[in-house]
Amino acid sequence: MTKEQIITLIEDAIITNGTNSITANVLRPVLVSMATQINDVVGVLTNLDTITQANLVSALNEVFNLPNSGITILTGTADPNVTAPPIVNLGNFYNRTLLSSTIEFYIYNGQTFVLLINSNANNNSVLVANGSSNFGNNMNTLVYNGANASDIITIPLASVNTFRELTIVNSSAVEINTNIPYKDFAYTDATEILPNSSITIKSNSTLWLRKN
Repeated sequence: MTKEQIITLIEDAIITNGTNSITANVLRPVLVSMATQINDVVGVLTNLDTITQANLVSALNEVFNLPNSGITILTGTADPNVTAPPIVNLGNFYNRTLLSSTIEFYIYNGQTFVLLINSNANNNSVLVANGSSNFGNNMNTLVYNGANASDIITIPLASVNTFRELTIVNSSAVEINTNIPYKDFAYTDATEILPNSSITIKSNSTLWLRKN
């Protein structure tokens, strides 16, 4: 029952009563309808997927206090397409290591792990950084794990890096920026990499253009 229907019920009940007094027989169905309307709007608490189901405020607080559910970087030594991680979701990254060093970097497309980086190939290494960092000559992916919004990711000049692609993965909870702007999808200048997101930019020998 909607709020409007309850208001109509109250008005009709008082008018029908004839004396504008509210007796138990008049008030009872109105109160029952009001209680039903609240449950219809809020829903049944036991249908919540949260552990806390005592009330909506407690349930919402539980959700808000969950760990950040943005970018997830899984780590392992096995080929993920041979031995998959136990739990994986669409868009998760996988950092394959050997002797604690990155050798391959993947992204999960919902069916398979797609190889993004192979450290055995030229210009294909990965840097995991906790602060301001810059792209070296032999790297094309930087994973930022810091916590300082003033940290800067330094990208090289597009004019001397024709057709080069760079990927910046911001797995932190803060927004960081590049030292020089790149052109976003609307072809406007941008420097930001939002929390728990990633961008890939490509040089056309004049500008860095965002690809995804």
